[in-house]
Amino acid sequence: MIVFVVYSATYLPYRLTFIENDQTTAFDHLMNGFFIVDLIVNFLSSYEDPVTLQEVTDNKLIAINYLKTWFALDFLSTVPTDFFD
Repeated sequence: MIVFVVYSATYLPYRLTFIENDQTTAFDHLMNGFFIVDLIVNFLSSYEDPVTLQEVTDNKLIAINYLKTWFALDFLSTVPTDFFD
């Protein structure tokens, strides 16, 4: 996961800015697939309620919490770079 995040935070902006006619690689597709799986897993993973300190396992509450916190950033990380060409 760290390798994908470092790659998408450093090399992808450089590639999109300075390299013309660049093609998407198999690594890019693998990275996008991994981020999509991570997005789905986050919708299914419980979290600890900060007030009650209890584990929340209700899927609706998990989805609401995820949508309010990290969903936007995670969703943007799944957008294929071809979209920007």
